[in-house]
Amino acid sequence: MKALVWEGVNEVAVQDVPDPRLRNRQDAILKVSLSSVCGSDLHQLSGYIPMLLERMARGELKTAHLATHPMPLDDGPRGYDLFKNKRDGCVRAVFRPSA
Repeated sequence: MKALVWEGVNEVAVQDVPDPRLRNRQDAILKVSLSSVCGSDLHQLSGYIPMLLERMARGELKTAHLATHPMPLDDGPRGYDLFKNKRDGCVRAVFRPSA
């Protein structure tokens, strides 16, 4: 399959990559038919996101507070409503695939 691959700061390329595979019970493979780029995606290109991930791996950043509402995927409509309307202090709803 084709993928846009981050190769380094301000460097991306379209490459052939192996097809995705399920590794865990909670994994899912989705067929993406349309995508877009958000301004926040540019942080990845500039190297900001990789630096954050490295700091997280070293234990320098704590992110648990960012996922305030973990819930089953079946609760997606409720989670969307909580996030959209900023109810119950929802910063981000994170959905787990159903078992």
